Amino acid sequence: MEECLVHNMESIMKTSIKQLCLILLLTVFISTTASAVEIFVWQHDNNLAVADPVIGGNLTATQAVTRTLDAEDIDYTLNRQLPDNLAEYDVVITCLSFYCPGWGGGTPASRIDSNDEDILIAYLEANRGLYIEGNDWCADHRNEDIFPYFNIEFEGFSADNAVRTLDSDEECTFGERAFGYQTGNYAANRPDHVSPGECAETILTCNAGNVRGVFHDARAYRTYAQCVSFVGMNNSRDFNRAEFLIDIINELAGYDGRISGQVLNNMTGEPVEGARVEVMGCNLIAITDEEGM
Repeated sequence: MEECLVHNMESIMKTSIKQLCLILLLTVFISTTASAVEIFVWQHDNNLAVADPVIGGNLTATQAVTRTLDAEDIDYTLNRQLPDNLAEYDVVITCLSFYCPGWGGGTPASRIDSNDEDILIAYLEANRGLYIEGNDWCADHRNEDIFPYFNIEFEGFSADNAVRTLDSDEECTFGERAFGYQTGNYAANRPDHVSPGECAETILTCNAGNVRGVFHDARAYRTYAQCVSFVGMNNSRDFNRAEFLIDIINELAGYDGRISGQVLNNMTGEPVEGARVEVMGCNLIAITDEEGM
């Protein structure tokens, strides 16, 4: 969707110079759709497959996401190797899966090593968006360098099958949602419960009242983390998990667009060079040239 918005100066912009300036005309074009977003899906799960309640059949955590994107005709790049440079992508998605008990200590959820962590941090700091999910990811990474970027607090472990429903409030970024959650399989195994840090936002809360998903818009980057798995979420409560995923992708991608207009000195009428114009909350920034444009 694309719309042209004309706002007055006080409502959307700030300038880095001390002079009073007049904006003769400021036009902002803003657009974002998941189909236009460059998405990298890092296939970093542990290959455990469970019954997918929406698509059917046994799928891994990553396959549930990619099959959903396929069904929605959304393009993405899929690879088990995390590229050294992710600059071409707007959003990175990775599913770290869940724990499977068994002989020899069982199969743990996947973890992000220090090299891949450095790549993801550099990516985020270039004003990008990152989605991470996994039942154990908060407990496993709470002492790692990437964890503070999610502005999330690990609160503890839950028992197997503790999560049966997931809800979001109508006032949150993604609006009201209500999903069922599968029990009796690996995706239900001991999910973490968490809390949002200051300025982060609770998205998903389970039937026990524990937070399971948190969105953080730091303006310089955006993150979403959930300690339940997409493959376990179902549509039994009349909400669509595919739409939820698309909304997350759009928010993580931020906004694309352009600013046009001219900044003039209010006293002399001369163009002002070097004025900083920012559309608050939309990650759009422009610095005026010698013509004040």
